[in-house]
Amino acid sequence: MNVLAEQYERIKVALLRSDIRDPMALARQVMREEGLASNGPAHHFLDGAAFLTAFRNAGGQLDLPRALDILARHAERMPDGMCDSFGVCGAVTSVGAAMAIIHKMTPGADGERYRAHMKYSARALSELSDLGGPRCCKRNGFLAITMGVRFLNEACGTTLTLAPAPCPFSAENRSCLGAKCPFFGGRGISD
Repeated sequence: MNVLAEQYERIKVALLRSDIRDPMALARQVMREEGLASNGPAHHFLDGAAFLTAFRNAGGQLDLPRALDILARHAERMPDGMCDSFGVCGAVTSVGAAMAIIHKMTPGADGERYRAHMKYSARALSELSDLGGPRCCKRNGFLAITMGVRFLNEACGTTLTLAPAPCPFSAENRSCLGAKCPFFGGRGISD
């Protein structure tokens, strides 16, 4: 098993033990417990995995172990540095993949579901592009999760919640945007 696959497995084990319903709180907890670096491909799995876990913990119908395995296979195909290499954030891709798993999306999905998922990605990427760089996988993950919760609540009537809390990783990231980051000091992105 390679290092990244081992990290995914540790993340999966931590998530399967959790009953937390707030995907942001869950992601922060696992980031801290697993000692995830400020940036890196482990976030390509964690962000969507925390989203899936919180969805299930909040009463969503989902075979969580199977869903996490599917997401891990998707995440393994995402290269490190997706943002600079492909112009698409791995956090947005991860949460988008989680929502596709929840909705059992296929390439032939009906037009409305297809449009809805593309709108999530477009909105989340637009928010990220407005922030600018440099990258921060924590910030981008928090933003992707926030936008995913809003999307799922609006489009599907779920009631996932997010509790504002300060980003506990600012001091660990030399390129933190500080007060320019919507998660610095516990704020959050505006509605």
